[in-house]
Amino acid sequence: MLAMNTLTDAEIRRYCTAQVFQRGQAYVQGGHVLAVAQQGNRLTASVQGSEYQPYSVTIDLDANGRPQRAECSCPYEGEGFCKHLVATLLAA
Repeated sequence: MLAMNTLTDAEIRRYCTAQVFQRGQAYVQGGHVLAVAQQGNRLTASVQGSEYQPYSVTIDLDANGRPQRAECSCPYEGEGFCKHLVATLLAA
């Protein structure tokens, strides 16, 4: 567990739909989060999705460990965070 990320599952759920949260959990359980690193208030990760190359995830956290800005290289255009962002937060 990375010290900066103190989000509970309930808090992470607020950033995404229920289905996306479940898929993010499945990604963590399935070992799809290949690397998570923290440098200051920034989390970065590589998450293996359906494409050959893993997706790149970057999440900037505020002083309370809550996401301020989040980016993923996947093509997700749905509501809230994608499953790769959720998986990163859960893994951290």
